[in-house]
Amino acid sequence: HVISFIVSATTILYVKDVAKTLAFYDSAFGFKMSFQSDCGNYATIDVQQGQVSIAFCQADFVTKELGLSFKTALPQETPFGCELCFATPTVEESFDKAVNAGAVAVRKPQQASWGGLLAYVRDNNGFLVAFTEPMPKAP
Repeated sequence: HVISFIVSATTILYVKDVAKTLAFYDSAFGFKMSFQSDCGNYATIDVQQGQVSIAFCQADFVTKELGLSFKTALPQETPFGCELCFATPTVEESFDKAVNAGAVAVRKPQQASWGGLLAYVRDNNGFLVAFTEPMPKAP
């Protein structure tokens, strides 16, 4: 018997403050909120015309609701071993805009081993965010 799943292209990040995170992602990356729950503890931003979204959920809500504990990302601690990666032809401009909005510069735009530009920042919660030129298509 095959189990069917509805594919959701949403990554959920547990954050301390959903409203501050939404404001940061708007000013740093230009992403607008596409949905917010009535109580404000969950919201999404569309990063690719409704096909891909990132959601932010209040960490203390998840802990209370699910009775589950987890390590919360904090800007002053070592980042998690994962990243959000945004492909853009404007790596340098995207990096500068994010840093001017309060992101912490991790790696200024540089040539990556595969030949394109690559840069890293940390968002207001401490998550790693990469800017990369789109990867070349295989022949």
